[in-house]
Amino acid sequence: MLEGIFNMKRIVTDAGKPGWHNKRLKKFIGKQFGRLTIVDWDHDVYYTESRVAYWRCKCCCGNEVIVAQSSLTAGLTKSCGCLRHDVAIESHTTHGMSYTRLYRVYKSMCNRCYNPNVKRFKDYGGRGITVCDEWLDKDTGFQAFYNWAIKTGYIEPPRDVKVNDITLDRKDVNGPYSPDNCRWIGMIEQQNNRRDNHIFHIKGERLTISQVYKKYNLSPSYISDRIHYGWCDDAIIYAILHPELGLRMKNGGYVDKDGFTVLIPRS
Repeated sequence: MLEGIFNMKRIVTDAGKPGWHNKRLKKFIGKQFGRLTIVDWDHDVYYTESRVAYWRCKCCCGNEVIVAQSSLTAGLTKSCGCLRHDVAIESHTTHGMSYTRLYRVYKSMCNRCYNPNVKRFKDYGGRGITVCDEWLDKDTGFQAFYNWAIKTGYIEPPRDVKVNDITLDRKDVNGPYSPDNCRWIGMIEQQNNRRDNHIFHIKGERLTISQVYKKYNLSPSYISDRIHYGWCDDAIIYAILHPELGLRMKNGGYVDKDGFTVLIPRS
């Protein structure tokens, strides 16, 4: 029995397919399941007493995916994943706010988390960032988000005014978009809250590069140049706190302006 299964598997995956397989192609190619249209057979997977066919499908959005036949016929898979995205940002037009800045913020938030076609999906949905159920609900999600926004101090600008200084931010950059994890902050503060920021711990303070520049009145290239040339964070901090030394890097170590070796303490 097993030998028969293995032989059949070889026949199906070879260029010369048996007659029953050709009939199967005619039956399924071109058939539509939700947003997916079957364009070709891909492969079969054999189990002890069963066979599962996998089909290459094209979604109405243009993406191609490989889906098990059983998932298609049972209605478990209806799109490449874009359907959930569309459901997530769908909102009744009765709220009358489709052209407001707040609605654009809301759609952008959902897109980043659920639409794999947007540029920054990898930084949000691609790493597990989600929108809470309260804000994601297709019927009441935007209204709930609007109520939270107004309650937390958001003011909608006139339609002819472009506002970029206030933005939606998550307190925990690894957490979801939800009422208890979101706030409105300025653009500079949001940049300081980015998860990919370089953080320095100086005298008990946790500072980003831009905050260090501002606090110690440094030139914009002071830190970036030293990072580029391989300085460790402790040496950069020591140089900032002791500018009179004229600290520089030499042969993998650090010397002062007179050429004497300087041992860098750990911060």
